[in-house]
Amino acid sequence: MLVGDAELAREAALLVAHGYAVVPVPVSGPADPTSDDPRRSDFDVLAELTRARDRLDPLRPRFVVGLGPGGLYARMFACSARGLAGAVSFQGALVYPTLTPEHPAQPMDLLPGLGCPLLCHLGDLDPDITPAQVARLEERLRDCRPTALLYRYANASTAAFRVDAPSRSTAETHAHALAWARTRAFLAHLVAAAG
Repeated sequence: MLVGDAELAREAALLVAHGYAVVPVPVSGPADPTSDDPRRSDFDVLAELTRARDRLDPLRPRFVVGLGPGGLYARMFACSARGLAGAVSFQGALVYPTLTPEHPAQPMDLLPGLGCPLLCHLGDLDPDITPAQVARLEERLRDCRPTALLYRYANASTAAFRVDAPSRSTAETHAHALAWARTRAFLAHLVAAAG
């Protein structure tokens, strides 16, 4: 499964080219007129991810890969659902500014429920992710079982990880290539282990 904004076609094609069946799950939905947050509730996105997981062949390893806001939901789904061989998160909020009925729990507070190996990629140019939040995530991931890995990329924004980013700096081009190579190796290792 691939979760993120509505523009996931190129990332889906990249995964398909490496032999994965892909069910895209867009995070953005109709904006709630009473909210400044255009995303749907956590419950709605996680329920949609459950439906997408259930459409995939249960006899083959199933993964969730999330980009941007989908990175948050890939992590959350890996911590709240079963039946996944692994999860990959590219960026995504680490902390909600405030808890609401639509977003009732801090994402990092769900990490003790991690049910599969997790790979996280974070660029350091995301204005919504502070160094203190990253340090807290690193500390929490060290205690996770199954394995959780975090790679940080200097001078990289969320766009660095997108296949169709219009322009990238040299650092972002390097981050993009390295992050996707690590992702392919991570998924291939988990497929082989499930073999």
